[in-house]
Amino acid sequence: MLHGALRFFDSRTFLLTISFKDALKIHLTIRGIPKYLLKAGDYADYASFVECEFFNRYGYFYR
Repeated sequence: MLHGALRFFDSRTFLLTISFKDALKIHLTIRGIPKYLLKAGDYADYASFVECEFFNRYGYFYR
């Protein structure tokens, strides 16, 4: 079953260890897609998430 994008309030449950500010940045960057939020939940902050997943050639979002 496919789910649509989550509201920030709901997506926050995937990002509990991340600060509110960084969680909001992540939500706005990946638009609250649950599969992407699971990937983002592996990181401690926004900067490390973006660096590893967007700017690393082996990152999930690199293209």
